[in-house]
Amino acid sequence: MLKPILLSFFCFIQISGFSQNMVPNPSFEALNKASTFWITNHTVFEERIKEWTTPNLGSPDIFSNKLIKKISPLRKGVILDPHQARTGEVMIGIKTYGCASRTQHCKEYIQIKLTEQIERNKSYYIEFWVNQMATSLHVNNIGLVFSDVEIQDNSEYGIHYFDVAINEKSIIKTAPNEWVKISGTVKADDNYDYIIIGNFYTDGETETSSKEESIPYSYYFIDDVLVRPTDAISQSLTDANLSEGSTITLNEIQFENGQDVLLQHSYLQLDELLKILKENKDLQIQVNGHTDDRGEVADNLDLSNRRAERVVNYLIQNGIKKERIKSKGFGEAAPIADNETDEGRKQNRRVEFVVL
Repeated sequence: MLKPILLSFFCFIQISGFSQNMVPNPSFEALNKASTFWITNHTVFEERIKEWTTPNLGSPDIFSNKLIKKISPLRKGVILDPHQARTGEVMIGIKTYGCASRTQHCKEYIQIKLTEQIERNKSYYIEFWVNQMATSLHVNNIGLVFSDVEIQDNSEYGIHYFDVAINEKSIIKTAPNEWVKISGTVKADDNYDYIIIGNFYTDGETETSSKEESIPYSYYFIDDVLVRPTDAISQSLTDANLSEGSTITLNEIQFENGQDVLLQHSYLQLDELLKILKENKDLQIQVNGHTDDRGEVADNLDLSNRRAERVVNYLIQNGIKKERIKSKGFGEAAPIADNETDEGRKQNRRVEFVVL
């Protein structure tokens, strides 16, 4: 039997540290088959993507960066060309508003079974990222719920009987590829195995805004879904020594192998660093990047520079003045452990900051 979801919600609390993401296929990269057309029913969606399902008769769409310009048939007023996945190659698109306009499948959702059970009385950090399609109506009420069973609802018009775990109450307006994070920390009142993402409010309860060229419904891209317990966090950066000359290693900031692409869980500690910089207006830092000794010296130096710059750019994009932050790459030149072992190399591949 479906249980009501009564969760304690603490809006946008950021925490540090990382344990295993409980969401399989969190960035939708695992596909059975890529798509060059709009998904027309829930069965096709579930055949093409691994792990994810849809809980109602909606038909979420699957977009890959390489194929998005080939999606057919053309739809009046719809612009896809400028959009790309936040990380990796794949993102999902869902409608979240528009039932009064008789838009087919006007409320769409994505659902997945977690790799571990949400446990009663434990706290969990949740985040996912959204980006509004260029000509979409702007709306609020995009959120996430927990369920103890897999939902199979025959409605095209929305699932409105859940209490939301996290929900964005402000209207989400973005430029193409300007991804917005929806996040929060919740304490579960019961055990749950599934999460569902979408709009769990009626159209009448949802706020909208539009521009002249808007289509009569809302459409948002989804990427990078994270659910993790909060009981295995590392020492908070708020306890770090911020005196001049101090060096603090950011153990949770990690990248895809051989690239400067941040792994999803890195944003937890990045946002904690962002909070510290905003609270300490006079604090100036230098972000340093380091690698292990595998590969060419010049390549490692370039990679470490790019990774340090990636961190700095994130901080600047989120409101920190560029005059307060520098970046520098050291490549393999400053190891802190033995490069002859896997564990040693892992420690040497690090980002740190120095208080200036």
